[in-house]
Amino acid sequence: MTRRVLDSWSQPLALTTARSDDGRVEFQLSSNSLGLQVERVCIDARGGRISQLLQFADSDSFHRWCDASGLSASEPHLFDRLMRASLVACAQS
Repeated sequence: MTRRVLDSWSQPLALTTARSDDGRVEFQLSSNSLGLQVERVCIDARGGRISQLLQFADSDSFHRWCDASGLSASEPHLFDRLMRASLVACAQS
């Protein structure tokens, strides 16, 4: 089971990126056989990076996660870019 997941994550169909205005937060989205893969990268003022990889079964579950994150209120431009990027990534599957 783990092997299948790792293989699926390593072979995205296409990569779509959404980045904050200041460049300190970036989301890379891609479609794979398991649904929508999202990597969130945060860069601090000293250049340190935190990366999180998430897998969603479909775009609806991803949109619910985004809505719950509060991103639409704190970073409306990034939220809009992220929603558009998710539609592009899902359309490429």
